[in-house]
Amino acid sequence: MKKIILLVLVFSQLATYAQQQATYEVYAIRFGKSGFLKVSAVAIGGSDKDSVADCFMFWLLRGGGKNIMVDAGFELNENSMKEYAWNSTNYIRPDSALLRMGLKPADITDIIVTHPHWDHIGGIKLFPAAQIWMQSDDYSYFVGTAWQKNGDHGGFYKGDVQAIVAANLEGRLHLIKGDSIGIFPGVRAFIGSKHTWESQYLLVNTRVERVIIIGQ
Repeated sequence: MKKIILLVLVFSQLATYAQQQATYEVYAIRFGKSGFLKVSAVAIGGSDKDSVADCFMFWLLRGGGKNIMVDAGFELNENSMKEYAWNSTNYIRPDSALLRMGLKPADITDIIVTHPHWDHIGGIKLFPAAQIWMQSDDYSYFVGTAWQKNGDHGGFYKGDVQAIVAANLEGRLHLIKGDSIGIFPGVRAFIGSKHTWESQYLLVNTRVERVIIIGQ
């Protein structure tokens, strides 16, 4: 009996170690261009005289039996074009962009939302089976306080609020609260950038090194 218990403990420790060592392939998927930005807008101490090409993109993490999107881009249609007053060229819908990776919408297991600006959260409707992960305080502000008197809903859109609330009602939304939270083995969320009320960024294990993923 003691040998059996010892073997169970050893296998349990090995499983925990394997989870902690989970690694991912990390891809940046571009789905549109948006012109140029001043370097000073994207880099501390950057020059106002120089510019850099900007684009719309999201991240894809593959590993541990999962296909995880970090942000979901946005869906450009007749209704959203009225809301998304932004110059976008060479646009391709995020679910179509994933076809280059051999993935269909149903293959996406999870979406981690770094923050709820329209170009990061607007595409969640394209992946109706995915589990969605978001900071609790960011969600509360996005669906509530931002729309109150003196609230700040710049970059937020009502259709996206309705979509994330629907995901919550469907049981697909998982709310994270706090800093240095492990979402999956090898994927940890951090807060503090305050790009929105409580935006988050990720630290991801790869086979070579750990990668910081920020959605801006």
